[in-house]
Amino acid sequence: DEDVVINFINAYDPQPGDWIGITASGAGDDGWIQEGEYITYAYVCRVGAEPGSCPGRGYVTFSAGLIAPGSWSAYLLTEDCPAPYKVKAKDAKSFRIFDGSSEQYELIEMRTPRTPAPSPPPPTSLPTAHPTALPTALPTALPTSHPASLPTNPPSARPTELPTAHPTSIPTSPPSARPTQHPTPSLTQNAAKSLDTLWDAGILNAGTMFEVVAKKNIRITGIDIHTPSSDQFGVRVYESRGGISGKENYSGLWIKVKQGIVRGAGDSSPTPIEGLSSFIRAGQKKSFYIDTPGDVSRVRYSPVKINTGNIYKENADIQLLVGTGNDSNFGNYYTERMWNGRIHYEL
Repeated sequence: DEDVVINFINAYDPQPGDWIGITASGAGDDGWIQEGEYITYAYVCRVGAEPGSCPGRGYVTFSAGLIAPGSWSAYLLTEDCPAPYKVKAKDAKSFRIFDGSSEQYELIEMRTPRTPAPSPPPPTSLPTAHPTALPTALPTALPTSHPASLPTNPPSARPTELPTAHPTSIPTSPPSARPTQHPTPSLTQNAAKSLDTLWDAGILNAGTMFEVVAKKNIRITGIDIHTPSSDQFGVRVYESRGGISGKENYSGLWIKVKQGIVRGAGDSSPTPIEGLSSFIRAGQKKSFYIDTPGDVSRVRYSPVKINTGNIYKENADIQLLVGTGNDSNFGNYYTERMWNGRIHYEL
């Protein structure tokens, strides 16, 4: 078994959120990929990256065993649209994974065609026989021999910088008596919002998974967890398109979006995991996995009488769905569990 390596050339307008999806052979040859048609994916430029920082070429690796035997195609897609996803580039030809064989099509060239600019019309070889009705587009190289008979541009709409030579016949308008009554609303467009789950003395384990459905376009900016610890410990945050089911033990179906150290705030207090930037378009779902590596159980979640994947709590912007409790590093998992904490987001 060997890894599958996808080389890509994203020559035209690389953008944050560009990703490569693997589908059944030819699924996107019409220029579109439907939700659920890809079996796995990987970002070539993370969501939230600085504009202009995304690579124009590179490669991504899909781990051995992640793609089942069969005939597959690879497509370069953009994050900036709801399903169906627009194909930016496709592989030169389909590749096959053989059962019980190490033979694989490892390098798939992905190119985005650039439309050449139209050539300018050639200049005329000789001057015209008669003057044209309109002036030429460019000024002449030398000044005219006589002054123009008409004035140049009409007077400007703004007053001159110097006062006029004679007083005007009408006085200027007085200043307004009152200031504006309301500030401009632009500063409220990205107001921070949040939604809690619960904060009871739940079960302790190394990690938890849950799902978020966006009712509006949102960006997840942080996640608070519930821990009895007051020590520093490591955390890792993963995300995946769609739901949890079938992905609980497969690290290759998740993208790590955060790794760092936090200090626990103790029971009944939020311990923040900050610095996230995960965009979810209205009507779409993403799953999140919070893992605290090591032998100590630090994350609280609660058993609930709601099936995994069903709504636990919602507001006008988002839905939080029941997930799982998890051992560390994609180990054993336990259904009908609800993470204790708070989600932070912006519209």
